[in-house]
Amino acid sequence: MTDAAATIRRVIGEFAGDFGVKADDKLFEALAVYATLLGEWNTVHNLTSVTNLEKVAVRHFLDSMALFLLLPPGPARILDVGTGAGFPGLVLALCRPELFVVAADATAKKVSFCKTVIAQLGLKNARAVQARLGGKAAFEVIGSGFDAAVSRASMDAPLLVKIAKPHLKDGGLVIAMKGEDVEKDKPALLQMAKKPGPKEPALELLEKSYTLPQHAKARWLLAVRLGASGIKTT
Repeated sequence: MTDAAATIRRVIGEFAGDFGVKADDKLFEALAVYATLLGEWNTVHNLTSVTNLEKVAVRHFLDSMALFLLLPPGPARILDVGTGAGFPGLVLALCRPELFVVAADATAKKVSFCKTVIAQLGLKNARAVQARLGGKAAFEVIGSGFDAAVSRASMDAPLLVKIAKPHLKDGGLVIAMKGEDVEKDKPALLQMAKKPGPKEPALELLEKSYTLPQHAKARWLLAVRLGASGIKTT
């Protein structure tokens, strides 16, 4: 095992299982390659402010794995909205080969980086596309029928729901990864659930909190399930 892979295993290995990830040496080696590529590209393209390997392992890799707290088991098609440097989408694809992930971003350099990661790691279950969701052009590039849309991008959860809905199947999930700003999104989501509008699917609201090692403040998965038979929160 490379030194980088050993470091990643030491830092997040015992925590990955808490998120339902069966981590092995192959996964840690792949994450080490990912981290190396991120460091190389970051010197030119400024993809992330987090550059220390241990912090990358926690704040990017482990944080992405937290989505498995809400994503159901088994095969699924996942849309990562505003993927940036591939988080969380490409990490999800690495952890669960039965998923197929489309990582979408409006910025060309970020999409180019994601394509490089996909090629270097031989990910057959991931695709990176340049698209800005919310219009016809994005729909033509990305398509529909996804089981879930996820995002770590800094956008309001109600906006994420609005632009992701056309790409999801009935009963699909929209999951926004949030920090301290989670509370400001909840009232708007509740309003959307109470008054979905004509021809709009009912919404079920879900939320799940979690913490990362060496981080006292909780993070949140704020989720909406489309096409629910009624309004409820959990």
